Amino acid sequence: MDAGERTRDAGLDAGSLDCDPTEGPQVVAVAGPLEHGARLVVTGCGFGDRDAPGPRLYDRVDDQPAYAGAAVGDLVPVGDDAPWSRRSDNWATTPRLADDRPRGHRARFYRVAGGGNGGDGYLGWPRALGGTRPPPDQLRLYVSWWYRPSMDPGGGDPEGANKFIRVWDNDGAERTYVSWTHMHIGYSGGERTGWRSWTRDGRIGEWNRMEILVDAEAGTVRHYVNGVYQRVSHSAVGDFDIDDFEKDPAFAELGLNVAVLGFDHGLTSYPDMVTDFGEIWAHTSPARLEIGDAPTWSETRHREIQLPTSWEDGAIAVELDEGTFDTLGGRYLYVVDDRGRVNERGFPLESR
Repeated sequence: MDAGERTRDAGLDAGSLDCDPTEGPQVVAVAGPLEHGARLVVTGCGFGDRDAPGPRLYDRVDDQPAYAGAAVGDLVPVGDDAPWSRRSDNWATTPRLADDRPRGHRARFYRVAGGGNGGDGYLGWPRALGGTRPPPDQLRLYVSWWYRPSMDPGGGDPEGANKFIRVWDNDGAERTYVSWTHMHIGYSGGERTGWRSWTRDGRIGEWNRMEILVDAEAGTVRHYVNGVYQRVSHSAVGDFDIDDFEKDPAFAELGLNVAVLGFDHGLTSYPDMVTDFGEIWAHTSPARLEIGDAPTWSETRHREIQLPTSWEDGAIAVELDEGTFDTLGGRYLYVVDDRGRVNERGFPLESR
């Protein structure tokens, strides 16, 4: 079905769309039931064309064929057919499959608990993004995931730089890096560290939406907790945006990948901590479709990412995911394009 057919499927004439694609994504209409798992067709303009509708990796844990024979409590498989090529072993706690209080419409997730270091463990180097040899043109990464800590991720004693995610290009002693911790973010090229406490917008004992966009071409890093942009600060300059990220030219033959995702601290002061994470979306573009809880993008604090099954400049078809919303009616739809532009005013979803 081409874009014109999808427009007709939405009950519109292609020439009737009052859209200006130069303004970025604009949603004109939607068609389909607002039910979890249903197909929704979103019509408008400025969405951009995509060769593949979905991300390189969308690991909802439940849907990974490599885990089909694994039971709750088993170690996360990292064999040749598994989504992740590395997991923490030996010095840290190895992630296992868990099912205790998952998010809505999910059955399992990843859990790190027990052992000498408590909730210290991670997965890394997803195969869909090139494993430990990411392709050289892979210079942008958008990663979204859900994270639930049982205690303050900065509450250990002594306090350390506890990493939620590391983005690297090389798995050796030297590399380009971005490191997001519970209290700051460090990165290649920057002469200053950007400080901001995770607990400012994060919630202990609850599921939290984590997002990061790393762009080596633009030299930018942007990260978010529960929809709030984590604008950082430094005593020398005050609040600032990270616009001076640089990729090390010594590793020009390698692109960027997720080296660590979970909670990586290496301390013995978190013996009772439990780290849960899952629903990991990783792509080389920020383009995506989301349903949020507020009429403007900047006001949203709860958003659920939607999996597209087709994507063209004038129409997107998605498989609806209710997540932890009790209903999709009364929510608002947003489209983010490849440049990160979004319709600031959400398209209202009305139950029919």
